[in-house]
Amino acid sequence: MLGMSDETLALVGRVTVAASHLELGLCTFADGVERIDVLKAMSTPGEPLKVAQAAIAKLAGDQRADFGKWVDDAAQLLHGRHTIVHAVWVDYAEYGAVPEYVALHLKSGTETRADGPALADLAQRLETVGARGYHLHAKHCVLSEWDISEASDDGAGPPAPEGPS
Repeated sequence: MLGMSDETLALVGRVTVAASHLELGLCTFADGVERIDVLKAMSTPGEPLKVAQAAIAKLAGDQRADFGKWVDDAAQLLHGRHTIVHAVWVDYAEYGAVPEYVALHLKSGTETRADGPALADLAQRLETVGARGYHLHAKHCVLSEWDISEASDDGAGPPAPEGPS
């Protein structure tokens, strides 16, 4: 692609896939706290983060602290992904020189060099934070046993489990 290295293209792809995996984890978490339409949330830009943040508000204690940190970390990394994936890639090199690509995010004016190690680091952090969400699920909950905060309780208590008893 116009002189952009295969390594850079592969790393942008890795960032994209890792971010979508993280967004699926955010939606799955939110769906476990309060049923949501996961497919709709995954199809709406920014929605995975919004539904996860709304779910955090319904938790209490250690769950709220642990999942809150996870969602905050996810927000920061997804912003980094956004400035890479939704950028115009511009070659700033002199004509005929080795290409020097920069990701120019037009809306924010952010410029990010197509630096292999930096893109690999972003992809790795997205993968790590995504995996941490699944570990938090295992540590804190069986989906029917969320620690719902008193502040979100309407007085009726937690919803009864669905299905035969």
